[in-house]
Amino acid sequence: MKNLFLTIVLVLLLLPIAAEVVGKIQFIVGTVEYKESLNAPYKAASKGMQIHKDGYLKTGLAAKAEIVFDNGAFSELAQNQSISINKLYDEACTSGSWSDKLKRQMKNLSLPNRKETSSVAGIRRDEAEVQKKSYYYWDEVESIDFSAARDMYEQKKYSDAVPMLLKVIEQNPLQPEAEISHLLLILIYEEQQKPIARDKHTALLRKDFPHSQYLELLPGK
Repeated sequence: MKNLFLTIVLVLLLLPIAAEVVGKIQFIVGTVEYKESLNAPYKAASKGMQIHKDGYLKTGLAAKAEIVFDNGAFSELAQNQSISINKLYDEACTSGSWSDKLKRQMKNLSLPNRKETSSVAGIRRDEAEVQKKSYYYWDEVESIDFSAARDMYEQKKYSDAVPMLLKVIEQNPLQPEAEISHLLLILIYEEQQKPIARDKHTALLRKDFPHSQYLELLPGK
């Protein structure tokens, strides 16, 4: 009986310990391979695949992979690279969180070669109701320049930026400017440690812009 007990204990000790899942593959271009541990074989990676802390990623020619970690950190893997997830995770945690990545994306919008925002939005009842009103409906309120609102954000004049961004959303709730306004408000409220206001705009963004390229960067579902 004692020998049986020792055998069971020995077998349990030799069983591989389940590797810790630390994130997932968010985006893939080209040939990307993944293995769960050092001695495991590589297999083709896919979008949405979970990655483990003991795993490894490898990219081929003209390939790219984007990783989002469970703690909100983000990492990009360029072509012809091979790296352990553990190292990638440590570097991502050092470089910043989801909000840092989103800030970099928003900063790119200020460049002359501006990325296009999502053009497909959801349907809101507010918008349907507006269509029933006069064509001069928006002339009844003061028009807010989105560029001016964004400038206030970039200058960290949040007390000025917030009401302007809210007005941009109110005026054109399903236009690209509203999408970016929601994102800027999310970043402002995150920095101000106002999670309720942040989550409110995150929910509105997911509802009104379900195909937004920025949704994967945001925490929560």
